Amino acid sequence: MNTTPSQMLTYVIPTYNRPQFLHRLLSYYAKVGCSAPILIADSSEPVTKASNEATVAEFQNTLNVELHYFELGVIPKCRQILERVATPFAVFSADDDFLVPSAADKCSLFLSQNTDYGTCGGTALFGQAGLGTTIPARTYRSLTSSSAVQRLKNVSLGQYYCLFYAVHCTNRLRERFRITEEFTNYESSRILPEVLLLQLMAMDGKVRLLNDITYIRQGHGDNDSCRLPNVQDPDVFRADFNRYSQPLVKRLQAEQVPENVAIRLVGRTLVDLVPECAALLHDRPSLFVQSIRKTTKRFRKIASFGPMGAGRKFAMDVATASRQDDAIHEALAQLTKKSGRSGLVENAHRSPKTVLRGHKSA
Repeated sequence: MNTTPSQMLTYVIPTYNRPQFLHRLLSYYAKVGCSAPILIADSSEPVTKASNEATVAEFQNTLNVELHYFELGVIPKCRQILERVATPFAVFSADDDFLVPSAADKCSLFLSQNTDYGTCGGTALFGQAGLGTTIPARTYRSLTSSSAVQRLKNVSLGQYYCLFYAVHCTNRLRERFRITEEFTNYESSRILPEVLLLQLMAMDGKVRLLNDITYIRQGHGDNDSCRLPNVQDPDVFRADFNRYSQPLVKRLQAEQVPENVAIRLVGRTLVDLVPECAALLHDRPSLFVQSIRKTTKRFRKIASFGPMGAGRKFAMDVATASRQDDAIHEALAQLTKKSGRSGLVENAHRSPKTVLRGHKSA
C-alpha cells in the first residue's frame, strides 16, 4: 500500500493562552479536509487549557488531532513534542496562521524524492484582519549549493522568515531543537534561538522553495516583534552569543574552516540577519562603517543570487490568490473578518507572537 504525502507529514501547533485562535485553526483544517496527523503542544493556563481540551474534543471525529500539555518554555516544548512525531517529515503551524495542506503535501513529496534536501517551503502571504484587495507576498530562493558553508552564508542574505514554517525532515528538526535548547536562552536573547535554528537548517541540507503559496501569516499588535526587543538583556548578550556560536563554529570546523575564520563568519551572518546585534557584539559603528556594511551586503547578495537578490516582495491580488486553492480562499476569507470568534484580534487572549510563538513565558 502506497503512502500518501499527507501520511508522511505531521503538523505541530504550539499554543499558549489563545483558545480562539486554536479553535479557528482547527476549524479551518477540518473545513479544507486536512488528513495529516496534528499534534498540539499546549502550555496554557488552566482555564485556557480546559477550553483547548473542549476544542480538540469538538474536532476529534473530523481531524487526526492530539493535544499534549507542557509546563515548559517554547524551545523545550517544541523539542519534546517533536519526540512524539511518528512521520518522516514535520511542519510547524502557528495557532494564528494558516498552512495550505495541498502545498505542504507537495513539500513532503519533494523531500521524500530528494534526500539531499532537508527543508522545502514556498511563497508566504502576510495578512491582517480586514484585508483589502491586495495582500503582501514574498517569494524566496532555494539554497542549492552542495557546500554547507555557502548555504550558511546565503541564508543570511534574505531567506529569514519563511523557513521556520516550511516542511522539514523530522530527525534533523529534532536535532536542531536539541542543540538550540542546549546553546541558547530565549528569555535573555530572544533572537538567538530563531537564528540558530535557521542557520543549522541551512547547514543540515539543501533547501527548496516552491512557487506554490504554502503559508498565510496573520500580523497583529500582539506579535513579539511588535512588543518585545530581539535582545531582552543586553548585559548578558555577549555571553549568550558565545554560547550560541559554539555549535556553528564546530560544524564549520568540520567543513575545514579554521576556528578564527569560523568565529568571524558566525558573527557576520548573525549581523546580516539582525543588524542591531552589531552594536552589542562590538562598539557601536559609525554611520560611515554602517554604510560600508550595507553596501558590502548588497554586493554579496548580487554575487550569491544575481541581480534579483535573495527573494522578492510584492503585492498579490487577493482574488487571484484565492482562486489558486480552496484552502487559500478559506484562509483569506477568515482574515477579512474583523471581529467575533473568527476575527479574533479584538477578542484574543493577549499573548506575544514571534517566529517562535505559542509558548509559556517565564
